[in-house]
Amino acid sequence: MTRHALLVGCTRYPEVEAAFPERRIALEGPANDVELLAGTLVEVLGVSEQCMVRLVGWPDDEESRPTRANILKALRGLEQRVAEGDWVLLYFAGHGSQQRSSGGRGDDELDGLDEVFLPADVPPRADARGRVRGAITDDEIGQRVQALQELGAHVWLIVDCCHSGTMVRGDEAVVKRGLPSELFGVSREGARSLHRARSRGGSVDLERVVAMYGAQSYDEAPELPLPSGASDAVSHGLFTYLLCQELVRNGAGLTYGELHERIVAGYQALPCSITVPAIEGDRLRTIDLGESRSAPPLLAEVDGEGEITLSWGRLARIGEGTLVELVGAERAGGESHAALRVVEAGLFQSSARSTRDGVQIPPGVYPARVVEYPLDEMRLRVSLPELDEEALGLRTTVEQWRGGLRDELDGVELVAAPGEAHLVAERDGDGLWLRSTASEGGYDLGFVEPAQIGRVLRDRIKVRNLRRFVVDAVERGLGDALELVVERKAGGRGEAQAIDPGEELHSGDQIRISLQKEGEEIYDVAVFYLDAEHHVTTLFPPTGLEPRLGPGSFTVPKDPAWADVIDNALGVEHLLVLAVRRAPSDPQVDLSWLAERSATRGSAKVIDLEAHLEALARGRSTRGRSEDFTDVRAELFTVKTEWPGLGPPTWRGGRIDTLPEGTMLEGGSFPPGVPDPWSAGRRYQRVPSSRAARRCGSLLLGESEPRAVFFDVDSTSEREPPWAIEAEAAFLFGEREWIAYYDREDRGAFDLVLIDGDRDGVAERRWVLDEAGWRARGSVRVPWLSQGHLEFIRSPRQRVQVTNGFRILVPQGR
Repeated sequence: MTRHALLVGCTRYPEVEAAFPERRIALEGPANDVELLAGTLVEVLGVSEQCMVRLVGWPDDEESRPTRANILKALRGLEQRVAEGDWVLLYFAGHGSQQRSSGGRGDDELDGLDEVFLPADVPPRADARGRVRGAITDDEIGQRVQALQELGAHVWLIVDCCHSGTMVRGDEAVVKRGLPSELFGVSREGARSLHRARSRGGSVDLERVVAMYGAQSYDEAPELPLPSGASDAVSHGLFTYLLCQELVRNGAGLTYGELHERIVAGYQALPCSITVPAIEGDRLRTIDLGESRSAPPLLAEVDGEGEITLSWGRLARIGEGTLVELVGAERAGGESHAALRVVEAGLFQSSARSTRDGVQIPPGVYPARVVEYPLDEMRLRVSLPELDEEALGLRTTVEQWRGGLRDELDGVELVAAPGEAHLVAERDGDGLWLRSTASEGGYDLGFVEPAQIGRVLRDRIKVRNLRRFVVDAVERGLGDALELVVERKAGGRGEAQAIDPGEELHSGDQIRISLQKEGEEIYDVAVFYLDAEHHVTTLFPPTGLEPRLGPGSFTVPKDPAWADVIDNALGVEHLLVLAVRRAPSDPQVDLSWLAERSATRGSAKVIDLEAHLEALARGRSTRGRSEDFTDVRAELFTVKTEWPGLGPPTWRGGRIDTLPEGTMLEGGSFPPGVPDPWSAGRRYQRVPSSRAARRCGSLLLGESEPRAVFFDVDSTSEREPPWAIEAEAAFLFGEREWIAYYDREDRGAFDLVLIDGDRDGVAERRWVLDEAGWRARGSVRVPWLSQGHLEFIRSPRQRVQVTNGFRILVPQGR
């Protein structure tokens, strides 16, 4: 068997850069990614340099440029060289985009969009068919993969660019590896949904094929300086970096599915909430095709000069300050081990020295193990603005307030430069607007009163450190004895279907979980939901029940209840399972206190795990070693909660009326330049939110098609004239931007406006009405369709009703 690799890294786009000098087009990461991946393939998989083809950057040698012609030529060359049983890796890093699907026979694009990879020579214009000229489509890549597969080769496709999911990466510290199709003069009109199903529906037979993507088809792939926080960090695609990291740490004996799960967990351990990487194909196949190739052990080599080199580096999470225990080296006093501190770390190796001056370690090669990682990785770095005590209503000075935060939250580090922070707090009227920096991704946390910021940060520290603990300190996966089953009803209807980690949940879905236990072992189990707003909710055991799963085979709960997926928190979320193996006489381990606001355990701790988790929740502890928690198993099940595509609705079946002549509709005052949603047109239609209750939930307003939707949370009559509707939310769909209006406290007038300039479901601008009038509150990154903006809604039943009512903005059939 021969191992082949084609590595494509597009950093320069000369024609596009020349046409749009004001935009950031060039990338830095893909060239670094190709070098990193090539080194990993040699180190871990034993791929020969002679069997690698690299097309990177924009070198003088035209044949080495990642142009469309050179990429297709290299793919055809592989087809001529591979033999049955060979292993082939195809790697593409650079910008991705989307365009209208060809719509031909067999077309399987559910949203009417093709995902495309942009070679370095792509021109900034569309072709005669209105498609990106010179792009390589997902269908073309799929054809080449199929040709290699038909030759008997095992194919591993890796695509690290935006909109890459199902393909068979800005202006911030994080660069998004993607360019909008409109930049090339390519229209997306005709695609009713901006999101699509993850499965392609089988255009390529995925036997002996595995495809991994740095982003879902509707998402962005991040490029950022890595390792995070290192002074000499360089730009990498996050997906590629984590893929190489997990290969180096665990070897090639993993299945592709296990590798993908570790990469997803790595995203959340950073954390990064920009996207969830995708996978399709033969995920149960072992990467090394069954050959014996285990993870390389951590070794320390001591030379004759006393210099110590460790066989692991940053890709194995070894950084400056890491404490390593060197086993088997004798030193003065007859001790059988020595402690080393890492002083310099490269990607694949690092240098260390003894923690004690003057200690001489005999030359040789020694096995080693990690004792602790630097505490800095567990800290939450927050940048606070210049504040004014009176304006914020503080009862103390700003410095006293800052000091209180430091004392209360050990895991918080206040930094001056926003670029060094995980969270940035900006002045927002009489409070603060909290946003995640680009290195973490995700939506803004939103408005926080100064008195509440400690609670918000405490929640954030707890959730991010719980995820790090699961990723780094315990054995992931529940093993053969336990299985977490997550089922979904799409839209709350139809049959229940089990879902895999990484799948998207849609507002209006229903989910339920159960634990299936086999065998005679005993476990104390806790299941938590970590939502997008960093709240922790206990799902198991239910209140009043014990956490212990005794001997035998059974399912708990026996009749799991369905829970509604609502839209108050959107983004990357997790189900966390912690299972502790116990003996019959051992006291029970109840971890439900982790869901409480306080980080302090209320009663006596039963095992060291509880003390460790409490320290993690406060940001006080370094991560433990996996050998410290050999009886603990954990699973981090990742989902992304989103609306399944948004857009203006169409007229529903039923009566469409026209406003009488002379009728004047007004919705109150609005920010400068922001239109009144009542100006959308003269034709209207009422849409009840509940057929059974016949409640008038929405009013559609427009001409040939609706352009505005007014949503009334508690209207009780559908016979009133349209101008009598007391809307708590309204949505206006213009040709250039979409606008959302909210009456946050149900006071009878809109006081929040969110503007989505690129119509992707995420608002970039915000206006707030206060005593002084409408004020622009700067740039934001928040979903504009969310009942989280309706602060008066607190009833669980009402939350479900509002979610169901908002579904009018989801294209029918999604």
